[in-house]
Amino acid sequence: MAVVVLTTLMGGLIAFGLSFFLIWFLKISNFEGGSGYFALFVILTGVAGGFFVGLLTVLSMRSGFVQMQLRATEIVLALTATAGTIVVLNKVFEDKGPKLEGDNIRLQVELKCPRHWKPGRIAEVKIQTRRSSSGSGE
Repeated sequence: MAVVVLTTLMGGLIAFGLSFFLIWFLKISNFEGGSGYFALFVILTGVAGGFFVGLLTVLSMRSGFVQMQLRATEIVLALTATAGTIVVLNKVFEDKGPKLEGDNIRLQVELKCPRHWKPGRIAEVKIQTRRSSSGSGE
């Protein structure tokens, strides 16, 4: 049981360090608690992962405390390193979009509507348009 508790705490502490690295690397803003919520999510994920790793290690190994704790520590560190590596590689190889003379290309759209059109009056505009087009054809 001690292995599960220690591995859970270790998962939370390692995730705490990973969250601060990722906040710095990904440049997550503090605006409206964005970096705090991100850190909380990563830490809770680390705690849950540490719990499951510790539980599975205790249930699958028939060794002494030290061997089980070392195995659980290895697994938690490997999972944390894998998660960090995946995030870093994703950021490095992200699609940055097309550029034209060094600037990002942005799409601008202009919508044109009939002069007397107002939102919510679509049916009335269609009726008036049909009447005016049928009247001019005669």
